[in-house]
Amino acid sequence: MKRKHLVTAVTVILLVAVALPVGAQTIWTNFQNVRAKQIDVTGASTLRGVTTIPSGGSLVVASGATLTTNGYTTGDVTTLNVSGESKLTGATWITGTLNGAGDATLASINVTGNGDVTGNLEVVDHILTQSEFYMIPPDALAVTDGGTINPTGAVVELAAAGAVGADMAAAGDGEFVILINTANQTITITETATTHMAGDFSMGQWDTITFIGQGVIWNEVARSNN
Repeated sequence: MKRKHLVTAVTVILLVAVALPVGAQTIWTNFQNVRAKQIDVTGASTLRGVTTIPSGGSLVVASGATLTTNGYTTGDVTTLNVSGESKLTGATWITGTLNGAGDATLASINVTGNGDVTGNLEVVDHILTQSEFYMIPPDALAVTDGGTINPTGAVVELAAAGAVGADMAAAGDGEFVILINTANQTITITETATTHMAGDFSMGQWDTITFIGQGVIWNEVARSNN
């Protein structure tokens, strides 16, 4: 009879243990070293030691996910590839290359190597440089008589097969452009409804004219007869 009561009691204890809500349990598992091909973390995780990504490895943060560091990330980041929209709210030191194919929002960025951004790099405050500042022109823009010049960069080299006249396409608000006539031909920029100029400008070879966009209107900043 005692044995029957004992079996019954053990059964009740097991049933109560199984019925307890899983969320009320905290399970800790300590590992000295972990080597895994892939680790999927669905909840919050805390790394209290040093996490090292070896050469040739990668840390991938999927679209819609967030990677947060509350302190400093030590070491040098040699290459940072941004393929989607990214936001870095702390100081980021990159000693190699910054490659951005999407949009990047950076509170502070220090690049001692090269920074290549094929998307948009928006700076709310200011840009400081202690070295040279380069604006690399794209391929020369061929101007035809009666055509429209639509700048494709901050510095645009103009080319023409003969003497031509052209006007400017609508500006982008805040857009800045320097036009340079590289052809041994006269290129006349005509003042129209899309430009505020000091009159038409007949550009000889190596002459320049600079515009800044306000709304859709180009405002002439300077011209140089070289």
